[in-house]
Amino acid sequence: MKRLLFSALMLAASLFQAQAQLIALKTDVAADACLIPNINAELVLSNRLSVNTTLQYAYHSFNTNLKSFSVMPELRYWYGGRPMTHLFVGVSTLLGTYQNPSDNNRIDQKSYRGQMYGGGLTFGYVWSLGNHKRWRMELHGGLGLIHYSQKSRYKSEYDSNGKFLGNAPYTESGTSLLPYKIGLSFAYILPVEKKKK
Repeated sequence: MKRLLFSALMLAASLFQAQAQLIALKTDVAADACLIPNINAELVLSNRLSVNTTLQYAYHSFNTNLKSFSVMPELRYWYGGRPMTHLFVGVSTLLGTYQNPSDNNRIDQKSYRGQMYGGGLTFGYVWSLGNHKRWRMELHGGLGLIHYSQKSRYKSEYDSNGKFLGNAPYTESGTSLLPYKIGLSFAYILPVEKKKK
């Protein structure tokens, strides 16, 4: 499943790149501030459409044991007829994995490992930074319906009286409507050579 998804994303990116008029590399500084490294690439398909893909990896964010990896492809529609400028609305999907191993010093700490997927609508606005034609600032956010499925357990432990405190693994899942892809990004538009006709 993961190999199929990865192959489909790479094929789509190569097809879009062949038609792209602009390519931008970005990072979401809000995620970076939360110690979640990320990189975004946006490919312009036409005057109204672009494809943005976000990769994020979290490792011990906020001094916790949380680790996660996610991919978020997004199709954007630009209202002004100029991509990477002014107002856009996007439809995006989310695929990811996460885990939080328990703290060995706490017997009441739950550990879990799971997958998440879903999608949502995003809205955003992009500004050019000063007289620089290649630098952009983007503010974006929206709502998404996210489904998760995880295996959870508590650390196996006994109290001072020898009573078993439990560690039986169990599975839980759910779906929630959550704030989605909220952030502030800075982008650099790469120079692309135009094909000679």
